[in-house]
Amino acid sequence: MAKPMDRRAVVLGPTALAASAALLPSVTRAAPAALAAAPTAAMTWATIGAEGLGQLVGQRFRVRTADGTALALRLVAVEAVRSGPDRPAALPRAEGVIAVFGGPDAALLPEARQWQLSVSHPRLGPASLLAGPGGADTGSRLVEVVLN
Repeated sequence: MAKPMDRRAVVLGPTALAASAALLPSVTRAAPAALAAAPTAAMTWATIGAEGLGQLVGQRFRVRTADGTALALRLVAVEAVRSGPDRPAALPRAEGVIAVFGGPDAALLPEARQWQLSVSHPRLGPASLLAGPGGADTGSRLVEVVLN
């Protein structure tokens, strides 16, 4: 007499297992294409807020000074600046953002109250930003950029 099939026998049976194994490679191959095709909101220097820039803390940014000196600075902190109800509605972001950069290359910046820097990141592209000294962090010079 044939043994009755229960749900476990169907789910764990050899036919179900073979069918599952056959599907796995096609799912694995399709995943990168599906991810690449998924639309993502473009982040730019003009529109990024503190939350978006905060996702990049710890990453390196390419920096070029006005005299052409190339530097690599790491984003070390991000702070949202609430403007309140007086913030002009035409501004592209809902809040101001303070981005603090650091790293050994920050010491190569000339002594100044501010610098005009070309700052670039793969996800944001390049931007010409006004930066200033942001103090020191454990002996390392910090560079502060305010995005309004």
